[in-house]
Amino acid sequence: MYATANAVPRPREATSRELELAAVLTATAAIIIARHTDAELRDRVQDALRESEARLNAVIEGAADGILTIDETGIVRSLNTAAVKMFG
Repeated sequence: MYATANAVPRPREATSRELELAAVLTATAAIIIARHTDAELRDRVQDALRESEARLNAVIEGAADGILTIDETGIVRSLNTAAVKMFG
């Protein structure tokens, strides 16, 4: 009788409990990946917003004209350096 050195046993069929566990683990992994992706997207959006606000602030502060922002009730919410020089 000759022994086969490379004989690999066939894998057994998964039980229903193992299949249920695999489904739960897959769903959990999907949730973790989605949350990680959402967090990365949120970080990129926040970075873009900060950059946009910095550019806008640079334009407003660099303007030779006075610039005021007034809310819907008529309250001055911000003004640039030129506006401060104009209105004191």
